[in-house]
Amino acid sequence: MEQQERGHLSVGGVADRLGVSPSAVRKYERQGIIPPAERLEGNDRRIWPAGDVGVMQARIAERRAARTKATAASAA
Repeated sequence: MEQQERGHLSVGGVADRLGVSPSAVRKYERQGIIPPAERLEGNDRRIWPAGDVGVMQARIAERRAARTKATAASAA
């Protein structure tokens, strides 16, 4: 399957769009930061609707902002 097929993105495709590694995408999924992937029938490949990338970007930005704020507060 290509990185984008029929309006869906693979782990690598999502990683490219988010500017993170594929392992980070899997980690974010496990932690519930991004929506769970669909699984292709008879295959372990994860795919996400391409339209979910905007939601993922927002959630990751919120998480990064919260971590930055917490780090700044603990340093003060």
